[in-house]
Amino acid sequence: MRQLFEDLYVARNIKAFNDYRMYKSSNEYLEYIFKNLAIKDKKVLSVLASSDQVLLFNYYQAKKVDTFDINRLTKYYYYLRKWCIEQEVSIYPYRINGRTIQEVVDGIIPSDEEEKKAQIFWHKLLEEDVNKLKGELFFSSSYEPLSKFNLKELKQGLKTGKMAFEDIDILEESDFKDDYDIVYMSNILQRTENKKKLQVCMENLKKITKAGGVVVCSNFFDWGSMEKIRQEKEIFADSFSLDVYKDYNPIMGINMPIYYTYTKK
Repeated sequence: MRQLFEDLYVARNIKAFNDYRMYKSSNEYLEYIFKNLAIKDKKVLSVLASSDQVLLFNYYQAKKVDTFDINRLTKYYYYLRKWCIEQEVSIYPYRINGRTIQEVVDGIIPSDEEEKKAQIFWHKLLEEDVNKLKGELFFSSSYEPLSKFNLKELKQGLKTGKMAFEDIDILEESDFKDDYDIVYMSNILQRTENKKKLQVCMENLKKITKAGGVVVCSNFFDWGSMEKIRQEKEIFADSFSLDVYKDYNPIMGINMPIYYTYTKK
């Protein structure tokens, strides 16, 4: 329980812990990315972030979805989103009023200890401020990639039981104990300035990606214009083959590389 109370302290004092602010939703063109991935019956490791990606992996019938994030608070947001979908209230919790969220949180019967901790987390935060979801816990966002999906169908895809979550920085040496068909990195690599960290991350990904498996990276910058993109490709070249997927991105309003994959050799 100590970790729970530390996390509550961070959430209550989020101005002093800006790195723990969360994303309400993804800024990626997920509809395009996911329709092009072969997901059914695959083992997946995904960054948790806003939970949009994890919810879609479940929706598209991945066999198993494990998660990681450097921000521990993301696991609490995942459970809140899961409860809202299970009760068919909303795909995005911040869209509804605080009193309704309180009812959702108070009405669940936790299936395990982790879900119980998440219930306590939100119960205490909302008890102090019923509109906590509309405050500084989150970065501002206007794009909602799951808004086109059917709430009942997303509910059917939800996995039962404990969500596997690791509080790690994948840019540091990590002791993963499984391997995966798909590793979803979002735009983590493109936000990495340090060449040494890219090398460490590549070694992590080489260990956990099955032969023929793919590492999926979304594209947030112009692919050809940045030196660190060139460095990234060079670091991955010996162990992974690169494919780039370019199309019109309605979020950015331009044709651009929307995502790219590294396939394990």
